Amino acid sequence: MDERDVARPAYGRGYEEDVRALEESMRMMEDGVEASSDVDVHALARGMETSARVIETCGAHYTAWAHRWRCAEALAGDAGDGKMAVLREEAAYAARATTSNAKNYQAWNHARRTMETMGDEADVGDRARAFEHVDAALASDGKNIHAWQQRAWLVSRFNVWDGEDAYTRAMIAEDVMNNSAWNARFYWAKHMFDRGDEEVLDRETAYAREALESDAENESVWSYLRGLRDFAETSPAVDDDTATRISEFVLAVARAAASGKSPSRHALLVLADRVAAEAVRDRDLDRAADARSLFGALATIDPLRANYYAVRLDRLESALRASM
Repeated sequence: MDERDVARPAYGRGYEEDVRALEESMRMMEDGVEASSDVDVHALARGMETSARVIETCGAHYTAWAHRWRCAEALAGDAGDGKMAVLREEAAYAARATTSNAKNYQAWNHARRTMETMGDEADVGDRARAFEHVDAALASDGKNIHAWQQRAWLVSRFNVWDGEDAYTRAMIAEDVMNNSAWNARFYWAKHMFDRGDEEVLDRETAYAREALESDAENESVWSYLRGLRDFAETSPAVDDDTATRISEFVLAVARAAASGKSPSRHALLVLADRVAAEAVRDRDLDRAADARSLFGALATIDPLRANYYAVRLDRLESALRASM
C-alpha cells in the first residue's frame, strides 16, 4: 500500500509493520526449507505470533492463516510428545476466531486441518470440543453454512451419524425454513438407507409432508422431497417398488398443494417438471400440452419469475423437436 492507493483500508498504524514481519517470517521459513534444515522452534513460534497479529487486524488474511498453519504443522511435527498440545491450541485458536467472525472460512479450514492432522490420535475430548465449536456457531446463526459443512465433515470423519436425526430435527423445529438443516438431514437419510434402513425414505417423505402442512410454500421442504424422490429413482440400491412408491407419494403431495384457491408454485413446478420430462421421453404431444399449461399457470401466479418459466417452455420445445 502506498500514497497511490485509491481506497486505502483503514488498518491500524501497526498493521503494515506486522505484514512486513509476516513476509520476513515466510522468507526465513522458505530459506530453511531450501537448505533442507530444520527451522528453529523459536522462529516457528514467532511466525505464529506474527500471523496472529495480522489476523487480528484482518481476519480474512489468507496468507497469514496459511503461514500460521505451516508454522503450527512444523512445530507439531518437531514437538514429539507435545504434538497434540500444539494441535489442540490451534483448534482452540480457530474456535476463538469464529467467535468474532463466525463466517470466516479460513478459520473453519484451520479447524478442519487441525482435526485432520490429529487423525486417530484425537480422543473423545478433542471430538467433543470440535462439535462444541460447531454447536456454538449454529446457536448464534442456525444457517451458518461453514459451521454446517464442518459438522458434516466431523460426522463423516468420525462416523457418528446416530445423533443426526435428533439434531437436524431440533434445528428444523426451531426454523422450518432452515435449508442447511434440511440439507444435512438429507445426507443423514441417504446414509441411513445405505446402512440398511430401507424404510427411511418412506418415513422422511411423510416427515416432509407434515412440515408442508404449516406452509406449503416452504421451498426447503420441496427441495428435500425432490432430493428424496431423485435418490429413490436413480440409486441402483433402491428397488423398483420403493422408487415407484416414493415418486407417486411426492407427486400426490404436489397435486394436493397445487389445487385449491392458492396453489403452491413449488408444487406446480414439481408437476410441470415431471410432465415435461415424460412428454419428451414418450414423445407425447398431449403431455407436452399439459406441461405448457402448467408452465403458463406458473407464470400467472408467479409473474416475478415469468421469464424463467418462458425459458423452461423454450427448453421443452427444443427437446421435443430433438426427440421427434
